[in-house]
Amino acid sequence: MDVGEWQNRLTDTFGPGGASDSLLRGVRQEQSYRRWVGRTWRGHNLLMRCFFSHYYETIEVATRDMHSEGWWREDEAYRSLHLMHVSNFKGLRAAHNTFLSGYPLDAAGLLRDLKDRAVFLAAVARGITSIHDLYYVPPVNSPPETLAEARSQRIREQGRVLGLMLRGRSGLPPQTVLELERWEQLFHFEVHGSMLTRGYTATQMLRTKRFSLWPLPESDEASMYMCREGEVAWMLTRLLPLLQTSARAFGEEWAHRWDVLDESFRYYSEDLGKIGKPIGYAIIELVDRKFPFKPDTCSADGSCVEG
Repeated sequence: MDVGEWQNRLTDTFGPGGASDSLLRGVRQEQSYRRWVGRTWRGHNLLMRCFFSHYYETIEVATRDMHSEGWWREDEAYRSLHLMHVSNFKGLRAAHNTFLSGYPLDAAGLLRDLKDRAVFLAAVARGITSIHDLYYVPPVNSPPETLAEARSQRIREQGRVLGLMLRGRSGLPPQTVLELERWEQLFHFEVHGSMLTRGYTATQMLRTKRFSLWPLPESDEASMYMCREGEVAWMLTRLLPLLQTSARAFGEEWAHRWDVLDESFRYYSEDLGKIGKPIGYAIIELVDRKFPFKPDTCSADGSCVEG
């Protein structure tokens, strides 16, 4: 069977294009979910558009400066930092678009690694660890025992850093640590076994007797994702000044936009706390204590960072 025969067999079996009427109805339902989010959650949509614009423009400026001054080839530490920010931007865009397609719980699962990466970058800036220690992978042709040991070392180092940044050895207040533990478990539940998706689906069926394989406009699911997205985006915002090679290197207009974003994310978490969700105050404590980075106090090598 050649490629043409393979394609013709599929078309003959499933029809032109392979899309049944039920699939097309589902796709339209995904598109409808995006419109529902746009109508219902205008504040969150506005905040995230501002965040993504600022993040993109920051990476664009850093990339231009890096190439013009030769840092890409000469400064391995800065190159690693830059690549981490690029992958973080792409990762959050992937989560955001998954959410807008109607799959907020799957999108929340994508945030778990982004949350960890943000914590790790903050730890690097504070001199607690290094990108090499967190992510080093030997050449793929290394002996299996070498690859296995490197993996074990990465796991140990990442666990150590998470402990120092937001868990038992962090120095954060006990209640904050407890709330952050619950917060981490939310990500964990979805990544391992899609437990949030299964739980929400079961609850939906018991409560409403509705079932759909396609997205339904459920406020609880959407709200949970948007809260987690806002928290991760705030941590990533706090990390943006680390792309500067000196204080306020990106200029006063950039610093002003950063300040507005930072204050907006703080308002977001405060509002969550005020409606009885203590994770909002725990996130503020985490950001203030572990992400103390601002345009006039940080540089790319972390030399202006205290603690």
